[in-house]
Amino acid sequence: MLIGKDWKIESDPLNITLSQRIIRKSKNGTYHKVWRVEGYYSSVASALKGMVDQEVLGTGFIDFETVVKKIDELDKLIDGIASQPMMRESTSHITASKPLH
Repeated sequence: MLIGKDWKIESDPLNITLSQRIIRKSKNGTYHKVWRVEGYYSSVASALKGMVDQEVLGTGFIDFETVVKKIDELDKLIDGIASQPMMRESTSHITASKPLH
């Protein structure tokens, strides 16, 4: 599940993974965007809280207004995701080997 353009949440049978898109310089000097895992969580809610924590820490706590603006921005981003229908991609890894009765 993409969150904005710089965050994504993925799952496997054991964890929820939170990743952030970053720009990395390769050995030949070119720059490209890659996903860096920021943490492993037990639920989507805790992964979202982890994203908020990372973004707030990224403000450098310059001043109270900056932190509040960042939190408001993230609240709007999360609210926008919550109102969207689930993406097919997020459930494409689920398969059943026998009927579920």
